Amino acid sequence: SKLENILFTKELQARADNAGRKLTAVTLHPGAVQTDLARYLIGEEKAEKLKKEGFSSWTEKVLFEGLAKLVLTVEEGASTQVFLAAGQGGSGIGGKFFDDCKEAALQPSATDMAKAKELWTVSETLTGAKFSL
Repeated sequence: SKLENILFTKELQARADNAGRKLTAVTLHPGAVQTDLARYLIGEEKAEKLKKEGFSSWTEKVLFEGLAKLVLTVEEGASTQVFLAAGQGGSGIGGKFFDDCKEAALQPSATDMAKAKELWTVSETLTGAKFSL
């Protein structure tokens, strides 16, 4: 989930800082992006049929074209990742959360460093992998 991504990123940044590593870990929300992921919601077969044959009903047409107006293009969805990867977020952004190329405020549950550490420990236990900096 997004909460776990945020907590994991915060813990990674904390560990990098404690190890004296020059590493910047950030997390972000790309927005609702127009991708082929809908195939998991409507089924692979229906998604392929829509691609090849178009809409089978007026209702489908209205629904899918309406939803398409609410989502970002892939390029728009990638803008925050590109912005941050290009170093445009500035210094001191490690562990931060971004939305639409701006730092976004987080709920207290997403800044709980005890939970972030616990998530890291549980992740190592479940995967059997240790990640040391």
